[in-house]
Amino acid sequence: MAALGYQPHAAAQNMRTNRSRIAGFLIPDLTNPVFSQVAKAAESVLAEIGYGLFIFSSDRSERREIDFIAMAAQGRMDGLIVSVSDEGNERVRRALSQVKIPMALWDRDLDLEADVVFSEHARAMRRITSHLIELGHRRIGLITAPTAIRPGRERVRGYREAMGAAGLGPDDNLIRCDMQTTEYGYQQALELLALTPRPTAILAGGNEILYGAVRAVRTLGLSIPDDLSLVGADDRLLSDLLDPAVTIIERDMREIGRTLGAMLARRLEGPSEAPPRHVTLTSEILMRDSIAAPASPV
Repeated sequence: MAALGYQPHAAAQNMRTNRSRIAGFLIPDLTNPVFSQVAKAAESVLAEIGYGLFIFSSDRSERREIDFIAMAAQGRMDGLIVSVSDEGNERVRRALSQVKIPMALWDRDLDLEADVVFSEHARAMRRITSHLIELGHRRIGLITAPTAIRPGRERVRGYREAMGAAGLGPDDNLIRCDMQTTEYGYQQALELLALTPRPTAILAGGNEILYGAVRAVRTLGLSIPDDLSLVGADDRLLSDLLDPAVTIIERDMREIGRTLGAMLARRLEGPSEAPPRHVTLTSEILMRDSIAAPASPV
């Protein structure tokens, strides 16, 4: 057949095996480097077993999420990796529960029979908040993802636990957890820094939130860490480029993606009826020069 220049027709082969050799990856926002890094790592793992990865950005739209899940359920894909934008959306959860192909969830609590890769958010947030308190900070602002998704809930929990352990009563006005966009980070940082007394430290719980918080600091002409201590998350590259470099809560996005890819590959190539696996990957704190004791006791 090689001498005749014959090449097997992939579509015909897939019809015979009832497989598309395509997996899907549902993410909220492809423009966010966090999602693209994870998708790229997962894609490389799946390519090793001959699978392509179709990446679909929902733009945090319920309708787009449901449409993509329905497309997967109709047999156009052999497996799914999923990161929904709202765990509390019953229509999206119901659509996922009807999917009969192998599925891996990324950092979402959805009560589904699926493998899950979690990140360790609360412990890292608790550690860095406690460190700021030890430095003398008492009014610490937190801007993070919505509590409708696990990362937002866990970061708020870690923050509250650290504040409570230090005997500092909760001030809900210092917690902002409605969105995870650059504009939201910017507006909420401006609002926090307009409070009286204003926070002496801000925790930006997300890479896009960090971008907005940095912009707000520059808009107000504040100096880091002399006027404000700043902590970010998930973007080590930006941290290193800023002056001073920003202390970061870091997750290894490539490890997350590889783990998701390996979980799905295991289901695609092996017994799919094995019990679901839940893996929690650690987060690290990269100490930089953006935090210091407050200029005056609070």
